[in-house]
Amino acid sequence: ELIETGIILEDYPDYISKGFGKAMDQAREDVLSFNMELNRMTLDGVLTEEESNALADRVNKACESAIEAINSKQEEIQKSFAEAFNADGILDENEQILMNYYQRTGDTSKQEVQQMQSEINELQRKVREEGYVLTAEDEENIKNYYQRILQLELEAQANNQFELDYSQNQFK
Repeated sequence: ELIETGIILEDYPDYISKGFGKAMDQAREDVLSFNMELNRMTLDGVLTEEESNALADRVNKACESAIEAINSKQEEIQKSFAEAFNADGILDENEQILMNYYQRTGDTSKQEVQQMQSEINELQRKVREEGYVLTAEDEENIKNYYQRILQLELEAQANNQFELDYSQNQFK
């Protein structure tokens, strides 16, 4: 039960690199910390300007980090493909299709991060400017968005399919 709640971290299988395992641990701790902090902030039903700014800062940093990781992975993939595909000096149609696929996948992930960031920021704007009170559904959506942002960052950091699958299963 302690492993399931994230209080005690499990040992990772051999096919998970130590660096990726550490990133998984940090993401898990970050999600738990974020959820507890959001619960604390909204416990009284009022989100102060200071709390709102702290929340926005944390979400924005997570989004920036996720987008950086996605960009880095896109560059790494494009560079690897360019080196491999240009060995014969010709980039054929199938190779270009594969390169385009990975570019679109990264772009889609970045758009997803930006969309969730925008939705969280819009909720915060409504709270600050309109006196809107976050509902339990809003809070749950914010938590889910934050978790998804960290998941997308982890997916970009995965070094192989095993790590990718493992991270996706951990976030279900």
